[in-house]
This record gives sequence, structure tokens and C-alpha cells, in this order.
Amino acid sequence: MARTLLLAVSALLCLMLGADALRCRLCSSLQPGMPCMPQKMTCNSHPPKEACLSVTISYGGQVEQKMLGCIQADNKKCGLKWDDPQTGRHAEYTCCSDRDHCNE
Repeated sequence: MARTLLLAVSALLCLMLGADALRCRLCSSLQPGMPCMPQKMTCNSHPPKEACLSVTISYGGQVEQKMLGCIQADNKKCGLKWDDPQTGRHAEYTCCSDRDHCNE
């Protein structure tokens, strides 16, 4: 009986602690027309200290690559837009924490 009660309390505690975790899509390289690799991977972030991240790299207005993951919410890259004059590429870092998989 005590073992069952301990197991139930442990499970409830795990659910309560995990309830505030935000699930973000994790993808090292997403190219147009290609599946996200690795497929169906996620990372957990804990708002307000962490957030989901989406990095979009484009050239000539066309998306070339997208990377998804988790990041510290106070990271200076959140909201950063950057243009490389040598290559003509544009990078944009977007952070979100409003719902699970908000970076997709």
C-alpha cells in the first residue's frame, strides 16, 4: 500500500513539474521541400527563462534553410535580423513561448 501511494505521489509530482515545460520542435536543418532532420525531435524549454527558437536563412527572398530548437529567452539573438553583405544572405532569429511547437 505504501509503495502504491509513493508511486502515485511520484507520478503526480512529475506531472506537476513537467506541466510548465514548453515543447519546442528541434531540427538541425530544414530545407524547402525536405523533411526536418531528425524527424519528430523536440526539446523542452521552461518559460520565462527559456523559449522556442526558429532561425531562418534566406537568399534573394527565398528561404534556404531553417533551424528549430530551444534557447535562453534572454539571449540577445531573439529578434535579431542580420544581413551578410558579402553573400547577400539574410538571417532572422525568432523566439516564442506562447504554445507547444510555436517555432514550427
